[in-house]
Amino acid sequence: MSDVTASDPDLFFASWQAARLANKDLKPMGAAGLTQASLIWRHWLVFCTVHGIAWDAARSADIARFTQAIGPRSSLKKTSPVTLRRYWRVLRDLYDHALASRLVESN
Repeated sequence: MSDVTASDPDLFFASWQAARLANKDLKPMGAAGLTQASLIWRHWLVFCTVHGIAWDAARSADIARFTQAIGPRSSLKKTSPVTLRRYWRVLRDLYDHALASRLVESN
């Protein structure tokens, strides 16, 4: 998908998803994992919009604020480190793809 641009986050996500599924060097990602990645991406885009950040101009400090804002399902608990790691890992993979696609200068 060489015509992917940063201005279309949905097309970018579709490009990442296709590349992710085609990469046989990585652990396979099933439908549930892809759905979860899509949800994380959508939450990230909302966060970026609310904070006036273009997703392709975001910095590590922005991602840190985003992960700190993730709330647990129950107000009686803290957000699980596993959940935080999952969000970080998905965003890292997406930004790795953006870097490879020359949509960002660094990850």
